[in-house]
Amino acid sequence: MKKILLLLGLSTSLFSNAQTSCSGAVSITGLPTTDLTTGCVTATTSDATLSTVNGSTSGGCGAVVEEYWWSFTIGAGTPSYQIDLLNSTANRDLGFQLLSGSTTCSTTAFVGTVVSCQNATGDGGNETFTANNLAAGTYYVRVLSYQSQDVDFDLCFTFLAPPPPPPANDDPCGAIAVSVGANGVCTPATASNAGATATSGPAAPSCSNYVGGDVWYSVVVPASGNITFATDYSAPSTITDNGIAVYSGACGSLTEIGCDDDSGNGLMASLGMTGLTPGATLYVRVWEYGNDVSGTFVMCFSEPAPPDGNQDCNTANQLCSDATLNGASNGAGAAADLDATNQGCLFGENEANWYFAVVTTAGLLEFNVSPSNGSDDYDFAVWHYPDGVGQTCPPTVAPARCSFAAGSGLGSSYDTGLGSGAVDASEDASGDNWVQGITCAVGDIVVMLIDNFSSTTSPFTMDFTGNVGLSCIPVSLPVTLLNLNGIQENGVNKISWSTEDEINSDYYIVERKVGQEWIAIAKDFSKSGEGINHYMINDTDFDRMATNYYRLKQVDLDGDITDLGNISIQSEYDFSDVTLSPNPAKDLLNVGLNATKKAVYTLSVVDMSGKVLSSTEVTAQEGSNSFQLNVDELRQGSYLLVVNGEATVCRKAFMK
Repeated sequence: MKKILLLLGLSTSLFSNAQTSCSGAVSITGLPTTDLTTGCVTATTSDATLSTVNGSTSGGCGAVVEEYWWSFTIGAGTPSYQIDLLNSTANRDLGFQLLSGSTTCSTTAFVGTVVSCQNATGDGGNETFTANNLAAGTYYVRVLSYQSQDVDFDLCFTFLAPPPPPPANDDPCGAIAVSVGANGVCTPATASNAGATATSGPAAPSCSNYVGGDVWYSVVVPASGNITFATDYSAPSTITDNGIAVYSGACGSLTEIGCDDDSGNGLMASLGMTGLTPGATLYVRVWEYGNDVSGTFVMCFSEPAPPDGNQDCNTANQLCSDATLNGASNGAGAAADLDATNQGCLFGENEANWYFAVVTTAGLLEFNVSPSNGSDDYDFAVWHYPDGVGQTCPPTVAPARCSFAAGSGLGSSYDTGLGSGAVDASEDASGDNWVQGITCAVGDIVVMLIDNFSSTTSPFTMDFTGNVGLSCIPVSLPVTLLNLNGIQENGVNKISWSTEDEINSDYYIVERKVGQEWIAIAKDFSKSGEGINHYMINDTDFDRMATNYYRLKQVDLDGDITDLGNISIQSEYDFSDVTLSPNPAKDLLNVGLNATKKAVYTLSVVDMSGKVLSSTEVTAQEGSNSFQLNVDELRQGSYLLVVNGEATVCRKAFMK
């Protein structure tokens, strides 16, 4: 915070010679009375001598050669001041005493109390002392010089306003009740940590550098048992880094059941909880990270909207018109719809909403996705199938349009979509949230994935702004693919898939990629009919020291062929799992690695352009391992951690 510098009034000139006894002390008037306002006087020790008040001693400040006396008077109230002795010239050693309670002050005597003695920094150093809650009366500042040489210096007083009283919700038993919004939409409530102190009852939270300054709120769990506790609503806030913890029990005996540091936007906390007891009262603890900033933040507590059931491609909702729609999701669904072959700019699913539509009026497909809470980071991908040819679920090709932009974009808005004058087809985390619209003809089919990267379960509004016409003309695929999986087990690569409602389907072909060609390795006839069907083939003739790629094709009774999807199977796994925390990261990124054997691994941080920013070799033991990477120098944005083993590569996305 900026300080205001005042020029204090003196009973003598502002550039004054030393007064060598308390009886001649220079009187300081007009001390500042506004918080963090500073007033200074400039003086010199020219012609100063040593008085006989204390001789060559200085009450613990060492032997003194010259001295200079000042006085000031405190009237009503009990103000606090920071007193600084600054800018001594000639690189000389100065100190000072603060004295009070004088009943005798003359050229030869001073009877009073030494409040403080400051002489710690040596030649050319500054000295400082904070005098808290000064009582009414006259005080003296005795400036001490330890060399016999003229020295200029500044004596400054900074007013320190008393801290505000603790808020009513400083402790859990004073928690302020907050309503829980329905359908993922809340009424934002501005809160403050001004005057907040450390809570003495519950133990310190398990996350986010708690050192006090917390405030408390309470909520009643809705019937669904689900609540999203967010503090990152897009509204002006002076606090930009906080933590949040949720407790169950009575206000005098609380148990932590959840804690979060940085899952919201930026460094703000956001905690989604499910399976809570309906009707129970929970206590919410909020604090600023490190307790070094006092200010405001905005809370947004809501009950997630029920998902539409379209979290997987095979359960996608068909859009019947270009009217505005609302959507919400609480997860990535049961199927792994995205992989490296079809996800484009995305990195898997977080909270997915799948849609498809048939174009009945040619035109430009444009839309606007707007997060209902104003701050969620929504990403999307659109697959375009002219004349409906090649449509599969999940898609087998990269999307025609894709946005993975992080945070706010054009106009500092979190809206995203097709249009707004964009000319690019795809954008990474550094994009502006907008890509070019798609020109569609009658009979085209579009498949859309809207994904909530923030994972708050808060819904969105999707408004179609182009002139394309959509209709619910039934779209019948010969086969609905439920899943396509591959695993290596006992030296055999097993490829399995499940389908539903096979219509006019003849058989399936499984192909393996050898070099640049796809080679058919198995054929399995369709079981046809309604209901769910399961298939599996075994491959024993594969490269055991590489990743093997497989493709599944479906052939109709009339000979039409549809690609149903690709999978890969990694041989001789070095590790089975990689975890990253916290995500987003701040200074350090914790990497959890579950290794199948002792080996050396390379951990590489890669930006969205594919540039390797750093590589670190680590030795992992068989089983669980934990490593830390310093990411302090990374700019805010999206990155990949690439883990390379002897025969295994894993890529994990993280935010900074």
